[in-house]
Amino acid sequence: MQLALVIVHVLVALAVLSFTFRSLGARTQDVAGVRQLAETEHVQTARIQAETQRHQQLLAGLRNRDPYVVELLARDRLSFSRPGELTPPSLPTNRR
Repeated sequence: MQLALVIVHVLVALAVLSFTFRSLGARTQDVAGVRQLAETEHVQTARIQAETQRHQQLLAGLRNRDPYVVELLARDRLSFSRPGELTPPSLPTNRR
């Protein structure tokens, strides 16, 4: 009788441990997914902040009537360049 009780307790303990380890595995996968999402959002936030800063600098140049900024924006918008001239890189765009 006592041996049967010990066997039942061992089986219950194994069932509880099995459930606990399965739950831990699922939880670990959930945490990994959240970390990946957080990293992706961090990278996107940094990109958007850099883009916002570039746009603010261009806006400040326009407000101050900086001839370089005005020319840069006009050439970019109209795709103008002088013969033999190396054109600057295009302005930043919203890339998602």
